[in-house]
Amino acid sequence: MKKFLRIIWVFIFLVINGFFLFALGGCWTSTDENGFVFNLLSDRKEYEVYAGDKFNVNYTDVVIPATHKGKPVTKIKENGFRSLYPLSFDGLGVGNTNNVKSIRLPSTINVIGEGAFYGCNLETITAESGIFKSDNNCLIEIATNTLVLGIKTSVIPDYVERIGTAAFLGCVGLEDIVIPSSVTSIAYGAFIDSGIWNDTPDDSVVYVDRWAVGYKGFLESPLSIQPGTVGIGESAFRDLESAEEIVLADSVKYICAGAFYNSRGIKRIELSSSTITIGMSAFAHCYDLENIMIPASVLRIDDYAFGYCMKLPSIAIPSSVTNIGVGVFAGCGGMESIEVEVNNSVFKSQGNCLIESATNKLIAGCQKSIIPAYVVEIGECAFMQIPEFRTIAIPSSVVKIGDRAFYNCATLRDLVIPSSVKCIGSNAFFHCDLLSIVIPESVIELGENVFYNSFITIYVEAESKPQGWSKDWNKDNAPVVWGYKK
Repeated sequence: MKKFLRIIWVFIFLVINGFFLFALGGCWTSTDENGFVFNLLSDRKEYEVYAGDKFNVNYTDVVIPATHKGKPVTKIKENGFRSLYPLSFDGLGVGNTNNVKSIRLPSTINVIGEGAFYGCNLETITAESGIFKSDNNCLIEIATNTLVLGIKTSVIPDYVERIGTAAFLGCVGLEDIVIPSSVTSIAYGAFIDSGIWNDTPDDSVVYVDRWAVGYKGFLESPLSIQPGTVGIGESAFRDLESAEEIVLADSVKYICAGAFYNSRGIKRIELSSSTITIGMSAFAHCYDLENIMIPASVLRIDDYAFGYCMKLPSIAIPSSVTNIGVGVFAGCGGMESIEVEVNNSVFKSQGNCLIESATNKLIAGCQKSIIPAYVVEIGECAFMQIPEFRTIAIPSSVVKIGDRAFYNCATLRDLVIPSSVKCIGSNAFFHCDLLSIVIPESVIELGENVFYNSFITIYVEAESKPQGWSKDWNKDNAPVVWGYKK
């Protein structure tokens, strides 16, 4: 009987709470007389807007309201005014917006959801001055000179530096556009399902003006990027498996983030002699890449650019390179040699280590690295995920070991932290197979999860946890011996 009553009470509780949540949800969403639907955002201080199932199908000129019920309208919902389809991606009813020709945005709008005007055949777009401005039928983020929304009649101004994610997504009327020389990056998805994209035949590279922005179908090897191309857009050739060799035209200046990410079949890439930048994760997870030469034109190599190129045996950094991000060779288990051209003014190499000259900070190492005795800092992700990496000597010159410096070096067993070290960053020895470790009394700063998933006994020379140590430094609850004396 008690069990039965307990079930009844649980049922009543669920019904009451369900009714309460339903009623509360109704307050979060409302519709105005024009068919605009407004959702309160999580902070309940502002709204996002989209076209609901009562949206007037005869509207040609749409003015997004600046406020609703006394609160600002700050966001246009993802797929919020999507045309051609009766439902948005999240299943909410969306009115037919096929007839919309112009859109006006208030100064309150600061977020344009992806695919907000997908399939709309807009002819004009204007915006009141705020975070965005309109220029030549382009919506531009003022602070970054990023084009966030374009339409079929757009003329890209010559100060735009980046074409953002989904900027022309679903712009079926777009047949041609000129990308000015000021543009140095085109985000992934910027032109997907546009008229240009749809008109490109299968088994071909998709070109927009002088940029390669994607591919369709199967691409034969060797893949040659056509002459005159100035840039490879973000993730343009992501997951490409059909081409073993890539040859870039001599005109290519920009290789954007993730350009060839996870293109596992690539073994050789011939870069352009004009290349200036290699973007974040541009060649990351190209597991079979065996040969690549960085040309003397390159100025910048961003974070994880060659991460997890596991068969890459060596790399040479030319004198032109003045900026290198973190984790550029993370997970490059086959790399044995890192060399920097002697006349490079910012970086140098010694002992197969890449070192920032001015600070003596070790940027990257490999399996055969010997850390020079003058290095003062082992940088973030410097030895990240190097397999078969069993031991390395840290010299007494080192005062800092950066975040994830030896992250997932699963076979690392023999390591001594010298008494010169004052700071050890978060996840520095995450998943290292160390038998034990001694943390010297000199360490006054210790990040979180330093030895997480390492299954070791930790010996600490300090009598108790120093004030500068993270509360989660030993989140794995590994055994700790305090006040350890050698």
